[in-house]
Amino acid sequence: MNYKATLLTLSMLPGIASAGFYGSVAAKGGLGTAATEDKNFVESRDLYHYGAELNLGWHWGTFVAGGSIDYVMWNQKTKASEVNDTNMSGKQLVLSPALGFTFGKILIQAKTPLKSTMTLDQEDAAGNKVAYTTPAFPAFSLQLNYRLEGSSYIGLEYFKTTYKTMEVDGEENKLDDDKQISYSGWGLVYGYVF
Repeated sequence: MNYKATLLTLSMLPGIASAGFYGSVAAKGGLGTAATEDKNFVESRDLYHYGAELNLGWHWGTFVAGGSIDYVMWNQKTKASEVNDTNMSGKQLVLSPALGFTFGKILIQAKTPLKSTMTLDQEDAAGNKVAYTTPAFPAFSLQLNYRLEGSSYIGLEYFKTTYKTMEVDGEENKLDDDKQISYSGWGLVYGYVF
């Protein structure tokens, strides 16, 4: 077997010659909403969000695969008095696999959370800490990024994470389908590739 000829042939395939490590870090922020599926248990309200993400993986030509960690802070815009004196502000941590494709300076990336926790800033009436856990399918994030000069990029993101369990004072309970809560929204992304 001619190994040199095989390696030369493989190196001519799209993406093989340009394979390597991929990493990026970004700041992001935008607007969103939170509500349960029935829009009654937790009434729909507006929020703004800001945070950061770290993506690590491997690229083969135009294809990118890896993992992502997102940390997002949510702040409720709607007055608590308009939604039964409730506040759904909190901090969200999301761990996701990520897949993407590049087309010149454009990167389209999709993520789906494997693990996520949304910890509310406000305690319940009994003084217990409340968190939403276990993402329900389909939970996703879609990004459209444009590479600027050097290593920086800008982009747009749309995402939705629905939670099917709620943790109160460390005890996790499954939520009925109509009581599952969703945080969704869009935002701007600004980051660096390394």
